[in-house]
Amino acid sequence: MFKSKLFNIGYLSEKQTNWFWFVTLFFVLVNIFSLSRGFYPFSFLPVALILIFLAFVSFEKTLLLILFFVPLSIRLKELIPSSGVDLYLPTEPLLFLLLLLLISQLLLGRINYKKVLHHPVTLAIVFYLFWMAVTSATSTLPLVSVKYFLVHLWFLSGFYFLSIMIFKNPANFKRYFVVYLAAMVLVIFYADRKSTRLNSSHIPLSRMPSSA
Repeated sequence: MFKSKLFNIGYLSEKQTNWFWFVTLFFVLVNIFSLSRGFYPFSFLPVALILIFLAFVSFEKTLLLILFFVPLSIRLKELIPSSGVDLYLPTEPLLFLLLLLLISQLLLGRINYKKVLHHPVTLAIVFYLFWMAVTSATSTLPLVSVKYFLVHLWFLSGFYFLSIMIFKNPANFKRYFVVYLAAMVLVIFYADRKSTRLNSSHIPLSRMPSSA
């Protein structure tokens, strides 16, 4: 009875509950080992899994979440200076995941973009991406060029093609604005506090001792 009240999860079977606690304990132990070795990104694995799950559940909520994280994104090199790849976390990995999901939905015929694809703006974007792909293939720095092309591809897929889909609901215009504004307020508040601390640490010129 003690075991069932303390460790059992109501909507899971006993076997599933045992696996849940085994995986949880395994993650905690591995994370402790990683932190002791100075490897911190492993701690973000649960958050990454939740974001991946959300991307499969709802394009709309994932795109709004990405929009919120855009001003708050952190460069990978700031977390891992020795990293050979630089990304903005968690924005760019999520946009790349949305790109893959968008392509799969188009191939399965679950999303109809026929009207959008014939729009002049869309045709200009497609030509721009096509020419960028051609120049990337002939670039003297292919890795840099391919990364540059992919960044444009997943940003356009998220903030153009998917935005068209979610803006079919007029209420999302307000949500889009509010989410981005909320993130920007946090950035402005942080920048203002940091600037205040830096200014307060400086000694005014009128108080500096004269050398004369």
